[in-house]
Amino acid sequence: MTIAVGWSRNWFQSTQARQYLIGGLFYYILDKQTVHMDKIVVEGHYRKNGISDGLLQELFKRLRNKH
Repeated sequence: MTIAVGWSRNWFQSTQARQYLIGGLFYYILDKQTVHMDKIVVEGHYRKNGISDGLLQELFKRLRNKH
């Protein structure tokens, strides 16, 4: 399964090859050292496949590169 990720100010999403939204997370950057993650969601059919872990790891990577 090929997964693509999109990034916006407070929403990070994951889609599969056919551009179907399968998961995402909401977050808030409070300051240079604090990010509050509010929710993480994954569509039921795709749960238990590492999607939420992949979303978190991608968020951490992008935040490290941003600051």
